[in-house]
Amino acid sequence: MGFGRVDISGPLPVDVWEGEATVVRDPLYLTVVAVCDGENVGLLMSADLKSFNRKITNQSAKIIEKEFGIPLSNIIIS
Repeated sequence: MGFGRVDISGPLPVDVWEGEATVVRDPLYLTVVAVCDGENVGLLMSADLKSFNRKITNQSAKIIEKEFGIPLSNIIIS
């Protein structure tokens, strides 16, 4: 079992609806919890984002499956 958290805030400056953002007030994080029953590994992933589209979640899960050998059925991204 393991836990990880990484800052996924984008590079600055960035254009926003009222001009340009030059600082990050509240960082955005991707958090992952890995669980194992001795044979199988599962991942629970959560990102501080408004939404994920299905294409991005499917691509991400396929990369994880290829790189780490974790089956798609054992990966949850929210």
